[in-house]
Amino acid sequence: MKIKRLTIYGFGKFHDVSLDLDQHFQLIYGPNEAGKSTLVEFITSLLFGFLTAKHRYQMYKPKDGATYGGEMTFTHAGDMFWLKRVSGKGGGDVTFKNVTQDLDLTKADLTALLRPVNRDLFREIFCFDETDLGEVFSLDRFELTNRIQRIGAVGSDNWIKLNKKLHKDADDIFKPRGRVQPLAKALAEHDDLEKKIIAAKQDYPRYQELTAKSQQLEAALTKVNEEAATKLAAVATDTRLEQVYDGYQAYRDYQNSADKSAVVLPPADWQTYTTLTTTQQQLTDQLAQSKTDLAGLRAHNEPSSLQRFYLDHQQTIDDLTQRLDDLSQDLAAKQAIDRQLQTDQARLAELTDRYGQAEAFNRDDADQVKNLLTETQTVRLQLEENARQLAAIDSELSTADEPSNAQGVSLKWLAAGIVIVVIALFALDGALKTIGGLIGVIAAAYGIFRPMLTSQRSSGTNEDYLRERQADLTHQASELSASLATFNDQVATLQQTYQLGELPPTEWLASQPELRQKAQLATAVKLATEKSNALAQKLTQGAQQWDFAVDQLGLSTDLSDRINQVKQFVTARHDESQRLRLATDAIQKADQQVAGLTQQLADNGRKIKDFLAARNLPDETSFEKAYATGQKIQQQRNQVQAIADQLSADDLAALEQFSDKLAIVAARKAAQAAYDSAHTHQQALVQEKTAADYEMAQIKKSGDYQQLLQDQAVLETEIEAMADEWLANEMLIQWIDQTLVNASKGRQPQILASATTFFGILTDGRYTKLAFTDDTIEVTRSDSLEFDVGELSRGTAEQLYVALRFAFTQVMAAEIQMPVIIDDSFVNFDRDRIQNAFKLLHDLEDTTQILYFTADRTNTQLVADDHCLTLTREVQ
Repeated sequence: MKIKRLTIYGFGKFHDVSLDLDQHFQLIYGPNEAGKSTLVEFITSLLFGFLTAKHRYQMYKPKDGATYGGEMTFTHAGDMFWLKRVSGKGGGDVTFKNVTQDLDLTKADLTALLRPVNRDLFREIFCFDETDLGEVFSLDRFELTNRIQRIGAVGSDNWIKLNKKLHKDADDIFKPRGRVQPLAKALAEHDDLEKKIIAAKQDYPRYQELTAKSQQLEAALTKVNEEAATKLAAVATDTRLEQVYDGYQAYRDYQNSADKSAVVLPPADWQTYTTLTTTQQQLTDQLAQSKTDLAGLRAHNEPSSLQRFYLDHQQTIDDLTQRLDDLSQDLAAKQAIDRQLQTDQARLAELTDRYGQAEAFNRDDADQVKNLLTETQTVRLQLEENARQLAAIDSELSTADEPSNAQGVSLKWLAAGIVIVVIALFALDGALKTIGGLIGVIAAAYGIFRPMLTSQRSSGTNEDYLRERQADLTHQASELSASLATFNDQVATLQQTYQLGELPPTEWLASQPELRQKAQLATAVKLATEKSNALAQKLTQGAQQWDFAVDQLGLSTDLSDRINQVKQFVTARHDESQRLRLATDAIQKADQQVAGLTQQLADNGRKIKDFLAARNLPDETSFEKAYATGQKIQQQRNQVQAIADQLSADDLAALEQFSDKLAIVAARKAAQAAYDSAHTHQQALVQEKTAADYEMAQIKKSGDYQQLLQDQAVLETEIEAMADEWLANEMLIQWIDQTLVNASKGRQPQILASATTFFGILTDGRYTKLAFTDDTIEVTRSDSLEFDVGELSRGTAEQLYVALRFAFTQVMAAEIQMPVIIDDSFVNFDRDRIQNAFKLLHDLEDTTQILYFTADRTNTQLVADDHCLTLTREVQ
């Protein structure tokens, strides 16, 4: 069986989900809570039925109200089957169909198809996860044999259960190395009594007689026990014959039917037919799609209007495009010059507003101005001091008598005041002009109004001195004013030469740095303007070369935008040219593909006709009907063969002695009655022997020897009874074991051989041999050292278990094929051994479908992408 598709209506977190699975190897990756365990339970429930409310946590009923259940499409024995199971009684309502043969089937047909596998056996044999790997520490020969026998023997479950019970009953009585079991204790006690009897032996005739009788009864009891065991074996044989009789009857009916000699088309024919018809359909679909693709390619292979314009002017456009970088550099250079020019012009305008047409001094004139300003300042200070002294003298002379004119006016003071005013007006400036004028006015006023303000007085000699001093100061003032006038003439000349205008001379020297900057800026502005104009002319010429494409490209008048538009246009045209070249290549390839597919379709069609003609079939429908009929016959043959494989030659010979099943039932009842009679006789002998032993015990009370003999006899009776029961169990165990071994067709050696090979591959050849004992598994390392499984590391022990499971799957694939489901069982493997495990999985995928669930993303790197399926935590 190989699962092809799962459709989940509602199951746990999944609803309305479809999953396609590879029929050889499928890796399903998902983090925790992505739904991996849910998906495993969904597959199990779909095949074997939903669990009941007793296991409500494993029912995975959807919480969103979706329909509980889903569908599965799988292949089995060459046929395609469709299975649907939804909520209902008895594990759910089942719809089952053989799609290949178009047959509606029942739930009973599904059970028959899966037999002998049920839910428990499926989970035990064909599914395992990390928690199952620990079973390797408790696995022994008996457990392995049981697992093998569960597939391959009709009614083996009942035999295995009986075998286990007999083993337990026998072990409760005696174990070869045990000390606490009843028979072991009794044997130890018997050894002690034997020693005591030898020491206290005496002649007791009655005791001897009873001893003889006890021995006779013991012999009779031994014979009866053997007869009972034989009759019990007969009951077991008849019981088994009764169980297999229905299969035997089907086998015998088939041997007499006409289907036995019918010709059946082999699965290889169906595979060939399916391959041919599938190929025919695929080629038809591919041809139709290729023609559609070709039409689409041709429809989209026309150049755009801009592309046509480009092709018409390609040489011109390509030549001009090569100059765009130079044009961009010139534009950037002009923009940088214009930005600096704008800054310089603004500063120049600012300085021009402040200084007009004023120019900076040369070095000599600058030194002259510095000296003139110093000398002028000195003269002005001297004039101020002269004026102060004259005012003081005038103040002293104001009290003295001096001659006046007829009007009483002092001519000297009037003349002195007039001179001072004239000097102030023409020789001084600023505050000095005001002060000098004020002094002159005061002196003149003093000369006019002095006769009215003071009385005449005589000054004598002091007056003469004052007047001489006054005359000297007045002369000195006249000379200073002349020097000042000369300085002012020189200043005026410089002011006119350098166009200083209204700029005060005191600010001339301080303004020189800005005046020099103004001259430098004027020169820089002139040069920058010339260079900007030259670049503008060059850029204009470059832009005008693209005027032929203004309308088609919608070019901007802005040069920078125009350059970007042109670059974008050229890039787009190159891209479109490349696309058109690729499209042309694609059209050529598509034409070739259409021609090739057309030829392949015709060739494959001839193969189909030849295939049908070789089998004398007119058409495909006739082949499918013939194959379906043959598969039904083959299925019946397989079932009959499975029955025949379970029946040995002794079984067939025994079954042929009975006319029908009722005869076997009667024989079984007769054997049971014979066993019951023997058992009754056995109990009677036991009672008789017990009475004799009891009498011996009474005799024994008369002395230690009698007591010891009696104790010995009783103990031996108990020992013999327990030994008989133990031997009967052991004989039945051996008989059942041999029967099941025969039924399982000797698979254990095959499994051990395959497991040894697989274990060597998983461990890179480190271990070369493994063997089962009664208690555990022993492995042999490459250096010949032997280890119990309990001595291995956890990872290596788990690899041993995986090797056994892989071997079991490989050997059992001949009997029944079911998908193998592995849930992250390699978590304790190192990376190399994980790769070895995946290699083994790929080897097994040829005969068995492998579904590997993992939460380790790195495992996805070990398989092809098309074999990986990813689940997420979100509700799906």
